[in-house]
This record gives sequence, structure tokens and C-alpha cells, in this order.
Amino acid sequence: KPKMATSLDVINTTHSLIHDESSMLLQRATPFLGQVKDQGKVYKFNGGYNINVPVEVQTPGVITSLDGTGYEQLDMTARDSTQRATYTWSRLALPISLSGRDKAENMGDAAIVNLADVRYKSALASMMRAINKQVVVGGVAGLSNLGTFNGLATTGVSTGFFENIAAGVAPPAGQSNTVGGLSKATYYNVPGWQNQFATAGGTFGADTSGAGFDALRSVRTAAALNRNGLSEKLFHLTLASQNAYNFYEQALVNQVRFMSQKELDSGTPSLVWNDSLMFADPDMTVYNDALGAGANVSKISFYCLNLDDITLGIHDEGDFVLTPFIEIPNQDVAVAKLIFQGGLVAKRLGGSGIITNADN
Repeated sequence: KPKMATSLDVINTTHSLIHDESSMLLQRATPFLGQVKDQGKVYKFNGGYNINVPVEVQTPGVITSLDGTGYEQLDMTARDSTQRATYTWSRLALPISLSGRDKAENMGDAAIVNLADVRYKSALASMMRAINKQVVVGGVAGLSNLGTFNGLATTGVSTGFFENIAAGVAPPAGQSNTVGGLSKATYYNVPGWQNQFATAGGTFGADTSGAGFDALRSVRTAAALNRNGLSEKLFHLTLASQNAYNFYEQALVNQVRFMSQKELDSGTPSLVWNDSLMFADPDMTVYNDALGAGANVSKISFYCLNLDDITLGIHDEGDFVLTPFIEIPNQDVAVAKLIFQGGLVAKRLGGSGIITNADN
């Protein structure tokens, strides 16, 4: 006699089918996470205590001119042109539970599946928001091993990728954070190991000639001069605080185009900066609002990101994996776990940058 399917069997089968779709929909509220996935820029890894990537810190050797006799002696001095950047990664888990009472109060497979679906989506959204917050502003309890972009002096974060100091300045005045175990101060004269930076000075400006656009252009040009030539784009993604995003859009108002509705596609319209999509990030907005006003406050207004250089590493077996619901022996409860394993990775910093104080 065949075994009848239980409610948990139905839930587990259903969730395995809707997991990918739910993940794609919910990541829209987390711009960095969503775009890293949408653009196929995830750094995949499948084991190890850390994520290790090679970083170029000097030229591989000395070029010899052969324009004389053609028999000049080559400089064959061996040189290690790379260092290993080492990044930590986190294994995060969030339980999703259903009690026997829940099942009794939601009789029928459809009702209990709907309840499990709501709790699953809530857990997935909560984990995605926590990861996004740690990435863009840091300070999330228990998630520090993920890494963070935020390395501004006011946060006290010594391993944040981005600093509000100009690139290439000699120590001790220059960038000094340690990224992937490699000090920016040690390699201050290496174009690829310091981020680009500009400030709008506290005001964006009403049009494209304002301080906000000047800062954006400054970072763009510096990043272009220090970019990884193998990347197909300068920036893949620009994250903005709500105020900076609104000021950017307002400054472009006289350049808005109108076209026939028949020519429009069904996609969601997005602002663009230098061929990269721009999104307002909720965590940058909350972070800036909490800083308040003041001449010495450094608000994060824009991150201009090359996702070939800076991205999120995700373990092959930890990309928001949902385990099956199982009964707990000593409780009238069935529990599943949502698992994420990963961390931020930087191969190069010079092709990306930060703009501060463009929120006013």
C-alpha cells in the first residue's frame, strides 16, 4: 500500500519549486544583492576556510629594449607580481517553524502550504535585508565576517573596502584600511589597491553643473584611468542614498525624453550613471539619516561599483538554500532552515569609488 503524502511532504515539494522564483522577486528590495545575481557577477567558491584571490601589486618584471644589436641581455630577475587577498565568509542560518497547532488551525494542504510560504518569504526577505545592510553600511550583529564596503573614518571600521580619502596619498595621511589582509597603506602607489573618492561638499546642485555631478565625474574619470582593462564596463552598478538619488534625478529633469508608448518595453525604468544602473539603497538612506547634520559628518551618497572587481562570493551549496521541514523530536514543531554561505570579495579597488556628502 503506497504511503500517503503528509502535509510536510506537500510543503517540501512545493517550496522546492517556488524557491528560485521567490528569491528572484525578493532580492529586488536589496539592490546590491539583486544586481550581482542578475548580472551574473557572483564569485562562486566551493570550500576552504577562507576565500583566496590573487591581487596584482606590481609589474611582473623589467622590460628590456632590444633596439640596439638585438643581442642585449634580458633582465631575468624573478619577481612575484601578485599577493594573495584572503577574505572570511559567513555561514548564516535562519529557522522557519510550523507548530502542530499551526497545522491544526490551517486544515488542508493548501492552507498549510500558504502559511509556510508566508513564513518562508518573510525569513528570506529578512536574511537578504540583513546581508545587504552589512555589505553597504556594516555593523550588523553576527554578520561581520561577510565584510563591508563602509570604511569611512567615522565608523571605526578598519577593514571596510571604501575610504573617504583620495587614492595614492602616502601614509599616514592616505588610505590605511586592510582589505583581504593586504594593507592599502603598504600598496598606496599601486593603482588598483585604493578606491577612488570625491565629495560633493554638502550640496548636490540643481543641475548637471552642480557639485554632485562634479564629484561623480571625478570618480568616474579616476576609475577609468585605474580600471581593469579586462572588464567590459567601467561601472556595473551605482548605489545611492534616497536623497542623492532624488537630487540626481532632479538634475536630469530637463533631459527627460518622451517617446511613443508603442515603442516602450514592459521593463521597469531605471536611472543610469555612466552606463551603469543606479538604485536607491534603503540601508544607505537609514545610515545617512542616523548620522544627522554637521560639517564633519561624512554621508555615503554613492557607491560606483565595478562588479568584476568587487562582488559577493557565494558558496556553491549556500545560495539561500532551504532545507526540508523536519519534525523536532521533543516538540510539536516542524523546522526548516534557510542557509546562506558567502562573503565580500575584492580583486581590485581602483576601478570603483565612493562619493560623500551629496545628500543636501
